[in-house]
Amino acid sequence: MDIHQLMIEKLSGIIRPEDERVLEQRILEDEEVRRKWEELQRTFPAPDTLQYDLHESWEKISGSTRRSQWKRKMLRIAAAAVLAGTLAAVFFLMKPASKPPVAANSAVAPLPGNLHLQLAGGQVIDLSRTGAADAGKVHLANNPAARTLSYTDNGAGVSMNRLWVPPGLDYTLKLSDGSEIIINSATEICFPFRFRDSARVIRISGEAYCKIARDDSRPFIVELPDGAQVQVLGTTFNVNTYEQAAQKVSLVNGAVALKSTSKKVVLRPGQQGRYAAGQDEMDVHSFNANELAWINGQYILDNAPISELAALIPRWFNTPVQLDNPELAASKHFTGIVFKNRPLNEFLDILQSAANCGYYYKGGVLHIELHSK
Repeated sequence: MDIHQLMIEKLSGIIRPEDERVLEQRILEDEEVRRKWEELQRTFPAPDTLQYDLHESWEKISGSTRRSQWKRKMLRIAAAAVLAGTLAAVFFLMKPASKPPVAANSAVAPLPGNLHLQLAGGQVIDLSRTGAADAGKVHLANNPAARTLSYTDNGAGVSMNRLWVPPGLDYTLKLSDGSEIIINSATEICFPFRFRDSARVIRISGEAYCKIARDDSRPFIVELPDGAQVQVLGTTFNVNTYEQAAQKVSLVNGAVALKSTSKKVVLRPGQQGRYAAGQDEMDVHSFNANELAWINGQYILDNAPISELAALIPRWFNTPVQLDNPELAASKHFTGIVFKNRPLNEFLDILQSAANCGYYYKGGVLHIELHSK
């Protein structure tokens, strides 16, 4: 029996009574276990009191050594940006998973539509133009400046509504149970204004960072495309389903279970579960802070193939991309940071000099020219 996992489950409030008795007995009898339990309590506060900070959360997961190295590298990044008069930066942390190259001679098109909410009854509310609004028995409080949507439940139904966050935007949805969902660009989330008594269920297609309010009587379930689920009570994690063949759940704190029709894995803080839709395959490994930087408006490329940009730019800047000479995409790599709130051309100028490639616009499509030398 994994004592460390039992500690995580106890902190998250999802431990079984019989396991809790085993853990308490070990804490009483084993000085080393007691020391680790006390350290873990100091490191991870209760889920319902968590406030998200990417750097602090990653320090807790990775330890002071990695944090110090990361900090020094970030300072070098800032210095380089000042000297260059740009917001580009170069550093190395860990090789990301490889991404499939964009198909030859095909542009990645932008996704259409404004920020909007489609109610369960079919009514569509354009949130890019609407502040406060009444939607039946629900009062919507939309704040475009703060990029947040909350609502007051006055006896609403439990049917699913659909919130669409378009390319170039991120938005925070505050649910009726106190949970907060930070939604990345080009993402759809389905949620009810009022949860059922038995469980709290939402669906995510795209990417979102979830801070779930604890409710011991009702587990929180995130349904992923193709039927997989993330099951939690109160915790903080990231869901990324942009790639159907590599849907990812990254746990910051607490404990979650990633479950498909035939498999189930329980994640610890600092671990990422991957699910291959259609193949019912799962694997678990560690992840690094790069993957959560989007919450702060940054996308960190670490020796990443240029084809990764062809998927990112349409989502973040609503600009279709065409890779010229796509056969070179797998051999072209780039290390740097894309800033969501900065002009795209500012980044492309850096890319042009650092990766030996050119760019131009034609017919509203961004072409990236890849050179062999």
